[in-house]
Amino acid sequence: MMPLTCSKQLDIIIYDQASPIVFGHSNFVIIPQKYVKSVIEVKTSISGSKFIDALENLYSVQRFMKVSSDSTYFGIFSYGYHSFSSVGPNEVARRLKNRMTSFYLEKREELRSSDLDFLRCCTVTSLCLNGNIYGLHWNGERERGPEFGFYNTKEQTFNFFLSNLLNTLDNETIHGSRPLWYPTSKESSLLLKERLI
Repeated sequence: MMPLTCSKQLDIIIYDQASPIVFGHSNFVIIPQKYVKSVIEVKTSISGSKFIDALENLYSVQRFMKVSSDSTYFGIFSYGYHSFSSVGPNEVARRLKNRMTSFYLEKREELRSSDLDFLRCCTVTSLCLNGNIYGLHWNGERERGPEFGFYNTKEQTFNFFLSNLLNTLDNETIHGSRPLWYPTSKESSLLLKERLI
């Protein structure tokens, strides 16, 4: 018999309505992994160890789902970051990128996976921070490898988070038959965009 694999407790799971419910009670549900469309961690703040906790919770799902972050949305929504006011958005982006790099390097070593395969299926899709910074994982071309971008999108941050979530959930959009509207161009707000590992 194969061992039962399950994730840590997660804040929000969006799944296909056709999914059979293995177990459901109040706010607790167990469903087959193939029906999961999105997993979102919600935090009051991602300061200190809370950011790593959120990454760890998402990774607990990703390590056995093994799907691209293009097809399943793995997001972190945070209301705050305690040192946001004491350092600028560029420094916040740099700190978060460094913490993500350390986290994913450690996990990749555990799996003994190639960089590209690991990054495509085991990194967060996007994050929304403090209504100011938006982060997005770009899978990009296979030769170049995935990158992660941080943007100072200010009051548009939640809109980008939601737009990319809808993009993942909408099969017609994924296959290119219908364009998805985004609030504004993020490129003018770019703080940092580079490979994680």
